[in-house]
Amino acid sequence: MGYWALSDRVILVKFKGKAFDISAIQAYAPTTDADSVEMDSFFYEKVEAAMSQSKSQDIILGIGDLNTKVGECKEDDIVGPHGLGTRNEILVDWCKENDMVKTDTWFMNHKRRKYTWVSPNSNTRNQIDYSMINKRFRNAVKQSNSYPGTEINSDHNLVLAKVQIRLQEIEEEWRAFEETLYTSVEETIPKIKAKKKQKWMTDFILDMMEERRKVKGKDISKYKELDNTIKAKCKEERERMKYGKNGTSNSQWKC
Repeated sequence: MGYWALSDRVILVKFKGKAFDISAIQAYAPTTDADSVEMDSFFYEKVEAAMSQSKSQDIILGIGDLNTKVGECKEDDIVGPHGLGTRNEILVDWCKENDMVKTDTWFMNHKRRKYTWVSPNSNTRNQIDYSMINKRFRNAVKQSNSYPGTEINSDHNLVLAKVQIRLQEIEEEWRAFEETLYTSVEETIPKIKAKKKQKWMTDFILDMMEERRKVKGKDISKYKELDNTIKAKCKEERERMKYGKNGTSNSQWKC
């Protein structure tokens, strides 16, 4: 769909999806010892400006080198218990304010599948690269971890998140909602019996029409059976009205 570079540190890329569009925000944060004004500009202006260009129903992915650690402690439904290091609250607070979930921290992976950066002397390992997703789609993330040893010519490790949207679950939720809605309507709104629109219409035919309505979309064979019976009865009553009981044409009635 397109991309927008909001600064030399933040870019938004939008992809067209079958059910939901995807907004991917790639970010490279200043280091934690950077000027606080620069940090504020990054978190509260550039990234949020990128999010504001996404629709509320989009899948929003936040990915990149965020140069901060979230630690090993669980924080509500935002940060899981499987992070690394000592927490810096700036990223956690930002996720809370924007309903974003830190996906990597919710999976119990081996420690070498958690750290994303290695120092030049290989003595220090940190988790500072993350993947995030908007809270609405948190259950769509099936796995998120780093891949050390991948040939990418960088001191950072590749981070991969597996996201799977199951439309069947959405359809099932809709059917449950629809059934609840119909049940509530039938229980609270008084039923008005259908009036006879034709003089030849009988109560028996109206009752069968009501039965046909109840099985529509639930029992196809029963629906067809009732539909054929109704058509036959309608034809029979029209003929009876047209010719009368003695078989003589009753000209005052039209077919």
